Amino acid sequence: MTTLQVFNPPNIASVKCEFSSEEFDESKALDFMVSSLTNYNGDKWLCREHNKSTTYWIYNDNALAFQILSYKGNETNNSTLNKAAENISRTIKNDYRIPIMEGNDRIEVIFKNQTISFSPYSSAGYHFSPIIDHDMQLGKNLVMNSGVENGSVYPEYWYFSDPSGNRTQWSTEQSRNGSHSLKLVGNFSKDFWHWRSHVFSVSPFKNYLFRCYVNGTVQSGEWYLTIRWFNASDPTFENQISINHTQIGTGDYVNWTQIIGFNFTAPPTALFADILFQCNGTGTLYADEFEVQEITNGGSYIVRNDLKHLQVPDPDFKDYADLLLFGVLDRYNRNDSSWMSLWENAMKMFNGTGFIDKAFNATGKFDTYKLALFIITATIINETQAISEIYNTRKQIFGQLQNKTNGGVVTHYLQNFTPNPDATENIETTCLTIYACLHDPEIPLTWIPEFSTWLLVLVFLSILTTIIVGKKSKSSK
Repeated sequence: MTTLQVFNPPNIASVKCEFSSEEFDESKALDFMVSSLTNYNGDKWLCREHNKSTTYWIYNDNALAFQILSYKGNETNNSTLNKAAENISRTIKNDYRIPIMEGNDRIEVIFKNQTISFSPYSSAGYHFSPIIDHDMQLGKNLVMNSGVENGSVYPEYWYFSDPSGNRTQWSTEQSRNGSHSLKLVGNFSKDFWHWRSHVFSVSPFKNYLFRCYVNGTVQSGEWYLTIRWFNASDPTFENQISINHTQIGTGDYVNWTQIIGFNFTAPPTALFADILFQCNGTGTLYADEFEVQEITNGGSYIVRNDLKHLQVPDPDFKDYADLLLFGVLDRYNRNDSSWMSLWENAMKMFNGTGFIDKAFNATGKFDTYKLALFIITATIINETQAISEIYNTRKQIFGQLQNKTNGGVVTHYLQNFTPNPDATENIETTCLTIYACLHDPEIPLTWIPEFSTWLLVLVFLSILTTIIVGKKSKSSK
């Protein structure tokens, strides 16, 4: 069991900071954002996570960039910023038909009644990233009867694990196309219930993408879309080399949702593979349109809408400074006085430089976005006096963390606000830094009528999920 180290300074306001005279340059930061906005295909524009990235995510990077560029463009009558915001908005709304004001579909997946919830959720987080546009070249679909339409009593080329047929059913109750789907009914047992495809040929060292669509409800337990690699055509345990899972997290899948396992490499001795739709838990889920394709050419770009479902068991969220701050904002905006205790706990984690929380204990590096979120939260709840030393010197602090060449803000830093030499400047961190350096009346986003305070909180939470899900995914491997 890891002991959480918490540094509790007697008075944060007494912490003295020494900085260079150069302050955070908002103009350079905006230039960085515009430079990261790329026309990647025809007249399609999105911000890359950082300047070396070839993947474009429709989530917090572009939602936050749109907000900042829109506001600053209108405030200064800057046509370059206005055009950049317009390009982002047009691409997301017109090309991908995702309302820019929603920020990310995951908001609809995770939250009910427009509020952030902690206690109802449990276990680890999950993510799935539907690819909505790309210039990859993919091989043929290797899954036979991929739409599970063919068959008489049972679907051809598919096998099930429950002889009674109660847990594994070839169903006509739901289907994405046609009239059939594969149904799993979970009831926790010592074994996984599963549907298994036929075995198909693969090539060693080749990269593969596998995916399907699901509909229904996952209440608890482990649910996966899995690919298994074999060194012979008989899919026995003795011939199995390895497996790759993509988790299907708890929640209601009201609409057909794509689950994707992206860019898995076949092991050196792999000659065959199959896929499993499996569970050991509770719930009822339908799956349809299975695909396994070789990535014959990775292409130059991939656009993904990163859907994440953050599940934070109470009191696990209290070990992370950002979760505490999101909790403060959530409860403050719901007039729940318990925000004060969460704020006190977050203050205890702050050592005058950054947050000593569970994430810091694992890396030894401070997250820049947490510092920005700390300042933003203090501003919204009128607690800037409690962090006056940091608040009053925030432009100098972020000036040290800003790349003087490209204008972006680094994601991590070390003691004395020294930039981590391995850190990368990215859009989300730069956006939050701009927020943190705005004047008091400019927080929250009152300048955009379509945005209300709760949505600001949700957009901030999208940054959190990127880190937590990745962290918890790594710990579960």
